[in-house]
Amino acid sequence: MELKELENQFVIMGMDFARQWNIDFYKQIDRSLKNAGREVHHGSSPKDLLSVLDSMWFEFDGPMRPRWPKIVCGSEAYEKIKTSLDELTTNPELRLQLADLIKRKYREWSDREAAKHLAD
Repeated sequence: MELKELENQFVIMGMDFARQWNIDFYKQIDRSLKNAGREVHHGSSPKDLLSVLDSMWFEFDGPMRPRWPKIVCGSEAYEKIKTSLDELTTNPELRLQLADLIKRKYREWSDREAAKHLAD
């Protein structure tokens, strides 16, 4: 076997390993999210997204400026989630619910931060 051929075999093996590792990694994330009740389904409505956000702890960069969680999904789910997120910011009723959630999460974060400083 030529050196170049051997090198190509190693590259193919490495790519296969990386692909399998990636699949296993996302399967583990999927199981963890399901167990934690933070799974968002493809057909999730804006209210479902609000419910998931409500179950999370938020960090803030300043008053009322949340650090939003990262959403990892496939392209099909991305379009549906994007539609729901767009509706959260354009529908006046949903926007008000999102603003209320941010206010509540900010109070929770402020309380946690204050408790940390008291413990120091």
